[in-house]
This record gives sequence, C-alpha cells and structure tokens, in this order.
Amino acid sequence: MSSNSKLASSLFRRAAQAPPSVPAIIAATTNATLGFEKLLVVSPGPSWRTRGLEAAGKLTGLEFTIPSLPAISDQQVQEFQQIGNGNLQVPGLGSAKAWVAHLHMLEYFIASGLETALIVEDDFDFDTRLRTEQIPLLTDNLRAYAGLEPDDLTAISPYGDAWDILWLGHCGAEVRKGMAFFDPLRVDRSRWYFLKWIEATFGQHDKLWVPDGLRIVQPGGAVCTWAYAVTRRSAQKVLSVMARGDSQAYDIGMLDMCNARVEGLRCLTINPTVVSTYIPPKEAGKLSLVNVANENGQVVGEAQFDGIKGSAPWVSKSARCNALFGEDCRPQKG
Repeated sequence: MSSNSKLASSLFRRAAQAPPSVPAIIAATTNATLGFEKLLVVSPGPSWRTRGLEAAGKLTGLEFTIPSLPAISDQQVQEFQQIGNGNLQVPGLGSAKAWVAHLHMLEYFIASGLETALIVEDDFDFDTRLRTEQIPLLTDNLRAYAGLEPDDLTAISPYGDAWDILWLGHCGAEVRKGMAFFDPLRVDRSRWYFLKWIEATFGQHDKLWVPDGLRIVQPGGAVCTWAYAVTRRSAQKVLSVMARGDSQAYDIGMLDMCNARVEGLRCLTINPTVVSTYIPPKEAGKLSLVNVANENGQVVGEAQFDGIKGSAPWVSKSARCNALFGEDCRPQKG
C-alpha cells in the first residue's frame, strides 16, 4: 500500500494519536483513491467500458479496483424480480441485473474489511481535473456543510462526518435546501444530455434550477448511481434495505431510502452531478448494459468499441476521451 493510501485509510478511523493536520486531510483527498480506501467499479467483466476507465485512471493518477464479482444468471435475476412488493412495478431484466450487481459489490465491500469506498459504474467518466481541482473544492464545502471550521480536526472523514452516503455522480436530483458554492468547472445546463428526461422525472425548472456555475451540497438522494460513497456502517444498512427488492430499480430504491432516511441514513448529494457517464455516439446503438439486457436496441461488436469516440455530457474535459483520443470530446446538446 502506498504512503498516500495508508494516510487515506487512517483518516477514516479514529486513532489514539494526534490527528493529522487539515492540510494533510485535504491532501489525502487528492491521492489515487480520492481519499477513500478504494475506488470500486461495478462491472460484469473486462470490456471497452473497463478498458476506457483504466486508461482514464492512468492518465489522471486515479487507481480503480475492479473486483471479480459473482456471475449473475437470468434465473437469479428472475427470482430477484419476484421478491419485491407486488404492488410496485417489477424491475426489468436489465434493471434487476444491475441491482443484483450493486448488491454483490456491497457484499464485497463489507467482506473486504474496508471502512470506506467510492462505488462507480463501469461507464463512469470524469473531468481530467477531478482529482487536482474539483475534489479539493468539494472537500472544503462538504466540511463547511458539516459545520467544521477550517482548523477543525475532529472529523473522521476528510469529507466531513455529515453523511452516510455521499452521491457524487447521478443523472438528476430535485433541488433541496442546502449550501451552494461556485465551481468554475461545472458544465452549463444547456449541455445536459438527459435534460428533457430530468424535467419529466422531477418537474419543471423551478425544482431543477441550479444557476450555472453553482453546485449545491444538499440532503437526500438522486437518480442514477454513477458514483456514490459508502462507509462500512452505511453499506450494511443499504444492503439490508435494498436486498428486499421493493422498487422498480436500484437507484430509485436508493433515492427513496435516502429521502425517507430509512435506517437513519444521512445522504448527501452534490447537485448537479460532479462526474458523468460515458456515452458512445447514437449510431453505435443503445449501449447501456441495462438497455442491452432489456433487449432495447442493437450494439456493434465488442472489438469495435475501443475505437468509437463518445462523450461525457456533464464534464468539460472527458478523462476517457483524453486518454483514448487526445480530445475533450465535447457532447452534442441534449
């Protein structure tokens, strides 16, 4: 384990010795795992998605761990679809399969003995400046949201102790009362890929509007689980609740759980999303693993994907695109 990883690990555990200084705490969040003990990737196995993510990590100094999770058969998924509340919409095959994959990841995390992790999906993408510029800014504002003074050394986590689940990557969240801060790297709302879908899901602009240039640290959850942080304690609670299968999708179940504070869970969301999902061009087909499992479109062969240039609509400088093509890959308007 590197010295930076050891420092990050120690920051999430109370120790008898004197705590590290605030500069050391902030520095820990700019290490190869963003101050968490691991960056864990939910993935069914090697693919263009994982290869692109690993290339992005190498370019930006981030270290992603892609565990070998149990294979998920269609029979297992069908059985899972039947365990939820019969009054709710049953998740589709693709949604149910993704749900079970996240449950496997939570089980892996708990069994690993880790205290904290950022869990990301394998089509996750991010700005090339995430580690060096955006995360330090988030750290400052999450600590301020938690009521910590700049020189306060009492928090276990470098991100403050006001959360059990920290939602950094999502495709939409209703605006709630929180703490706004300026982020010069935030993408203008006009480029949001799912804007029409977000408005249909959450309502019109009055509930969605976060003025350009600003982000909000706010309580509650979001839709889409591109990137969310958990602690050992919260992961056990999430696993217990989400294993019941009583929602239409994993992210919707997480959203409802967070907004209702089930099991006393404290969820914080950075709104709008800090990171992105990587989207290949439309002509390549519907490439979400959920859509593919739902038989919702055709895709080109796996071998072709490494050379297909996509985009990350919620960030300015796609780490994947810069790693693979030497370009930012600015997206089309959504």
